[in-house]
Amino acid sequence: MPLCYNGTSPGPTIEAVEGDRIRLLVTNKLPEHTTMHWHGIFLPNGMDGVGGLTQPHIKPGETYVYEFTLKQNGTFMYHPHADEKAILMQHQSATVGKKTIEFQLLGERLY
Repeated sequence: MPLCYNGTSPGPTIEAVEGDRIRLLVTNKLPEHTTMHWHGIFLPNGMDGVGGLTQPHIKPGETYVYEFTLKQNGTFMYHPHADEKAILMQHQSATVGKKTIEFQLLGERLY
């Protein structure tokens, strides 16, 4: 059984509009520490998800709050970051997801 975000693998697509402030709670139900790294998204350093470097590891049973304003648009991905042993297990188990940030013009979404 693969490791999952919200019971799905890959994890759910998170859709938001450039300029939105988003808040995501990540509860670690794994037997080892983890984090959630947001690939390519401009973030405050403490929200980047590199455990032990830009934020503390999320220990088993703990919840970490990621909260930031989206400053660009495009399609990005998220995935776990941990030490080499934990990350190998988490990546091999397809613990990844996609994030789409849309353009915003005059308060309207462009599709």
